[in-house]
Amino acid sequence: MFTFNITLIVVVAILTILSFYKGKSTLFALIVSFYPSFVLYTSFPFKKSLIFLNDNANQVFYSHVLIFAVIFLGFFFVARRIIHSDGNRSGFVGFIDALMLSVSVVLLTSALTFHVLPYKDIFGFGKEIQTFLSSSLGYFVSVAVPVFVVYWMTGRRY
Repeated sequence: MFTFNITLIVVVAILTILSFYKGKSTLFALIVSFYPSFVLYTSFPFKKSLIFLNDNANQVFYSHVLIFAVIFLGFFFVARRIIHSDGNRSGFVGFIDALMLSVSVVLLTSALTFHVLPYKDIFGFGKEIQTFLSSSLGYFVSVAVPVFVVYWMTGRRY
């Protein structure tokens, strides 16, 4: 059976609470911003020259995170201006919407750390989950599920 750690549960809970009470448009923008950021980061030709911390593997990882964050923030601000769907559903259905969006953000973050940036398990997943997320099927699921969630949530309103 899969083992879940406290970090993963806390991150999903915080994102769910924020999304439920403050609106879902921020998580929509986060999810939509990941995809072009992935593409631009992987094709960015100057990554190696921008690595300024390289004494150990953690510093290299965080240098890559910083480069990705700069690219991601650019797309996030554009997406935030475009996305106007707050999905003002409340009650149990609104909570499920917020939970699905939060899990989607965590899946995209795991895809980022397992496949795009130099490998680092930031959540401390168990062996079974690490093996799955490191596989090509895990990568596919991690990037396809958030697209489906956003499509499903916005498609039923418009």
